[in-house]
Amino acid sequence: MTLRTIDKYLVSTCLFVIDDFNAQYKNIEKPHCEKMRLEANTGYTEADLVVRIGYPFRQMANFIMQSSLGKKNESNQGNDIVIKDMDFRIEVKYVKQNKSEGMKFTNHANWGPIEKDFNWLIDEMQKGNKGKRAFIIGWFNCVDTFADQIQLGERQGRLQTIDLEKIKFFPFLSYDPKSKNTKTVAFRYDNAFLEFPLNIPNLVGKPICCLFLGEPEDKFHIALYY
Repeated sequence: MTLRTIDKYLVSTCLFVIDDFNAQYKNIEKPHCEKMRLEANTGYTEADLVVRIGYPFRQMANFIMQSSLGKKNESNQGNDIVIKDMDFRIEVKYVKQNKSEGMKFTNHANWGPIEKDFNWLIDEMQKGNKGKRAFIIGWFNCVDTFADQIQLGERQGRLQTIDLEKIKFFPFLSYDPKSKNTKTVAFRYDNAFLEFPLNIPNLVGKPICCLFLGEPEDKFHIALYY
C-alpha cells in the first residue's frame, strides 16, 4: 500500500504556486529587477502563501493566521495549516526584504523565526511524526543572493561570515569555502527537484528531507522540508 505522506500532496501544490506566479508576472522578463522586488516586498504577506498552499485541501484545512499583534492563535498548536483528518501539520514562512533606514528594501529576514520552525520540525520528527509534518519556505526570485533574503551570516548585516549551522539547512546553496562570505551564496539549480536529507543529529533513520523547487527563470522559489 502506498503511504499518503505529506510530501506527496505538497510537491504538486508548490509547483502550482510557482506556475501561478510565473503566469501572473509573465510580463516581467527578468526576475531580478526593481519592479519584481517591489511586488515581493509590498504585495504579499505570509498569509497569502499559507492560503495558496492550503487551498487544495479545501474544507479539510484549518488556517491559523497572525493576529494584529503578530501572534498566532494558540489553537491547533499554532501551526499555519492543520489537516485534522490526515494528522498533517504545516508551518509556512514567506521571506522578503524589509526596509532599512534609507527606506530601501535591503534588510533580510531575521533567522530567529525560521530557526524556531526548523526546531519545531526536528522535534516532531523525534516524536515519530515523519510523513505528517512539513515546513515550507517561499520567496520571490528577485535578489542576487539568498543571503539578501534570509540572515545566513554569523551576525546582522549584509556582508558577514556564513554561519555553518544555518547554511546546513539549505543543501541547494553554494558558497566560496575560502572566504565563507555571504555575498558568495548562490543557488545550486543542479540540486533542484532532488531530495536531500539534512545532517541533523539524533534523526538517524528518520531524516528531515529538503526539496528545492525552482529554476532560474521562475519568479518564485520554494524549499520544502518534511
